[in-house]
Amino acid sequence: MLSVRPEDFSLAPPTNVLIGPYQQAGFGLRFGAALFDFSLYLLWFLVWLPIAAFAANRVPVLADVCRLLGTYGLGLVFALNWLVLPARSGQTIGKWLVGIRIVQTNFGKVNWPTILKRHLLGYPLSTLFLFGFVWVLWDRRQQSWHDKLARTLVVRVDL
Repeated sequence: MLSVRPEDFSLAPPTNVLIGPYQQAGFGLRFGAALFDFSLYLLWFLVWLPIAAFAANRVPVLADVCRLLGTYGLGLVFALNWLVLPARSGQTIGKWLVGIRIVQTNFGKVNWPTILKRHLLGYPLSTLFLFGFVWVLWDRRQQSWHDKLARTLVVRVDL
C-alpha cells in the first residue's frame, strides 16, 4: 500500500532543521530582522527631521547642521549596521534582536570579504524582482541568492 504524507507535498523545507551544528533561520526570522533594521533607519530619520524643522524656524545655521548630521549620520548608522557589525559578529542589530547570525557554509565566522560580497554584490542581485530573497522559502538550506553568492548561511544563535 502506498502511503502519502503531507510533507511529501511541501514546497518549502522545514524551518528549524539542523544544518551542521546549527538550526536554520527561516524566512520569518530573516524578514523580522530586516524589519528591525529598516525600523532603525526610519527611527534615525524620524528623530533628525523634526529637530531640523524646529531649528529651521529658530536658528537657520543650526538647521543646516542638523540636516547634515541627520543625512551623514544615517549613512554612518547604515554602514555600521550593514557592513561593520556583520563583518565583526555576523549580525546586524535586527539579526541580534531576533537571535540569528550569518556564518560561512563551512560554519566558520564571516569576514570582511564575505560580507562585502554578500551585501554589495549579492543584495543587489537578490533585489531583482525580490525573487532572490523569496528563494529562501524553497531552498533546501534556506539560502537566498546573496547567501549562495557569498557562500553563507543564516542560522539561529544558541541562547
